[in-house]
Amino acid sequence: TDLPSIRKFARQHKVSVITVQRAYENLERENLIHSRRGKGFFVSELSEKTKKDKANKRLFEKLESPIIAALDEGLSQDEIKSVIDKILKMNGGK
Repeated sequence: TDLPSIRKFARQHKVSVITVQRAYENLERENLIHSRRGKGFFVSELSEKTKKDKANKRLFEKLESPIIAALDEGLSQDEIKSVIDKILKMNGGK
């Protein structure tokens, strides 16, 4: 799938060209999009493993701080795991 040019996207969404350029650069750094000189930007195909690796990394980044805070507040690892298990069960987890 091709993406609009940086300028076109900025015009369509009434945002700065620099903002769109930075966003595209971030997406490209994450290998979520790629560019072809003279052709534009395209959404990258990702393997299932890559998708899972990215999801795992995001989950880790989001959970690390609250888990450290829970440990600092005196909760044990088992108590934290129990809370995570409850959340999973409430949301269809196994």
